[in-house]
Amino acid sequence: MELLFTQAVPEDAQALCELFLRYSRELENYEMEYTLIEPTLLGSIQSRIKSRVTLAAVARDGDRVVGFLFCNISRLSGYSYEGSPLFGYISDTYVLPEYRGRHVAARLNEMACQWLKENDVGYVELKVLESNHNAHRFWSAQGYNPTTRVYGMKLK
Repeated sequence: MELLFTQAVPEDAQALCELFLRYSRELENYEMEYTLIEPTLLGSIQSRIKSRVTLAAVARDGDRVVGFLFCNISRLSGYSYEGSPLFGYISDTYVLPEYRGRHVAARLNEMACQWLKENDVGYVELKVLESNHNAHRFWSAQGYNPTTRVYGMKLK
């Protein structure tokens, strides 16, 4: 069956929650510093789906959501990129393991880039955990370049 790539609809929220939980557990393997607050997840995903400045893109195999990408439009404060104060930020991307290697994430990224262009955004960025080498290779293959190194420190 051909995969379908669309914007998420409110009826996708529960399936996205289940995928997001899998995504969060997988990030723990890469020493993710944050802990998911599960009771707030459904509301957060519902808000993202409704937001005009967020793209909640999904890949579907029939009725099943098999991957997602969340992308926001933000405004630079005091800066611009080629005359625009807007920039895109891909905050989360996940594809079920059995669908990896089938260009699902690449198609979701293409969808996000097209959406950003339609909204007059000329630059997009994202963060990748230092130890997630597969993600580094994937995003580099999509044309992204490392631009900044983010440092973190536990305060407790």
